[in-house]
Amino acid sequence: MGHITTKDAYKSLEERINWFTQGAPASETFYNILQVLFSEKEASALT
Repeated sequence: MGHITTKDAYKSLEERINWFTQGAPASETFYNILQVLFSEKEASALT
């Protein structure tokens, strides 16, 4: 598996969340929220 940077892991998670009807706009605040809720490892595993 290729190397995933922290930002890439959370970007992938954001894209996954956007599959749902409500979605979530990409923003620095949203990434900060994801970092509080999920470790980088968890974010990678969820995508």
